[in-house]
Amino acid sequence: RDGSKLDWIVVTSRDFALLGGTPPKEGDPAPLFRVDLGIDRKTHLPAMAMIFELRTQDLRPGVEPLLIRLDRYRIQDGFLVPHHLAVHRRQPGKVAFEFEPKAFQDIYVKTSRLRPELVEGDFEP
Repeated sequence: RDGSKLDWIVVTSRDFALLGGTPPKEGDPAPLFRVDLGIDRKTHLPAMAMIFELRTQDLRPGVEPLLIRLDRYRIQDGFLVPHHLAVHRRQPGKVAFEFEPKAFQDIYVKTSRLRPELVEGDFEP
């Protein structure tokens, strides 16, 4: 219901491995993930993100999707960053992507450094 008030952008990448699931077997490619970003029409900031794994063979959803609500944006190191993320699971027994109204996880950003001063040695194994 809330998603109908947003504009949506779809991104597919291997870099959104937030869902857990079965790790790939040795030699298999890393799983592919789809993220649907719901953009607020007034602020132009992401308000929701729906993340689910795609099976690269048939591009059907794999593990259960998550819905993340993003709010309380503040400027941090020159970036607008959400400082509250509410994570919702899919409602059991629903066919469509319907999510539980109550978040099963609330994440609050207390501190962060988005422009750390790294040196070459920080990347040594």
